[in-house]
Amino acid sequence: MATLNDIANMTFKRVPGKDISTSKSNLQIFNILLAMDGTRSVAAIAKEDFYDLAALVNLVSKLVKKGLLEKTHGNTGSFNWDESNILENGGDDIGNVNISPNFFDGLEEDLSKMIGPVARILIEDNTTKMGFDTYNFPIGRVPELLEKLAVFIQNQSDAIDFKRRMMAQVNSHS
Repeated sequence: MATLNDIANMTFKRVPGKDISTSKSNLQIFNILLAMDGTRSVAAIAKEDFYDLAALVNLVSKLVKKGLLEKTHGNTGSFNWDESNILENGGDDIGNVNISPNFFDGLEEDLSKMIGPVARILIEDNTTKMGFDTYNFPIGRVPELLEKLAVFIQNQSDAIDFKRRMMAQVNSHS
């Protein structure tokens, strides 16, 4: 059985002929399917697109089981997805991928330019009020967090630009 590191170093691509348009209802899944083009490893996608690696490996395994992704031919080794117990992050909701904690470094830096050092406290307070922390925060909840933080930016135009910049980081490969 492959380890998390084995899968993290593999590359995947969408299964030809499979309609992924139904995944547009879940933008996060759709973006991941687009990112899996067979050229970058799972680890590279996690790092570049701010995904938590372990959660992304779990999601990839679910997308393979659903027949939406396949390993590229350059991968060595085999992996029985049905016997996978690499991660059990609860439930079958394949949209529960956490954003990398590194995302919050950029978030704090950007927000602090507009509101000062209180940015860190506001980020921590708002993630906690939402029931999460910066090490366990679902990508699907980022827009909600950005809305909550943008309220503290006095200039409306700056607040809109802030949300766009941060979402561009999340959706850099959509």
